[in-house]
Amino acid sequence: MQVLNETSTIELHSYQLTIINATVGFSTGKSSFLREVSAQNITYDTQRQTALLDFGQSIPTTNTAFLILHFRANLAKNMDGFYLAEDLYTDSNGMKMKRYLQSQNRNTRRLTLLVLVL
Repeated sequence: MQVLNETSTIELHSYQLTIINATVGFSTGKSSFLREVSAQNITYDTQRQTALLDFGQSIPTTNTAFLILHFRANLAKNMDGFYLAEDLYTDSNGMKMKRYLQSQNRNTRRLTLLVLVL
């Protein structure tokens, strides 16, 4: 991801998500050295359905940063948010399940990432 302005926080949509921890990684200056910083505090705004990740220190402007999130989400049965779908592939142990994020137009603003778990 790009960090357009130096910041110590990142705000994400968090509809039906509980973020357990978050780490941002970035290179410092002109070197290729990668630095990682973990969120010191995570707060939620339930009205806006967002989470604020506070890293407690500055994340510099960069074109090459990444964000790692460990989170919990309910598997919805109504295809709203994070839902469970059957895969057509069957192995020797039976049917595998995949988890997908729903992205219908009315929910797109709520989604910030796509996750595929086998």
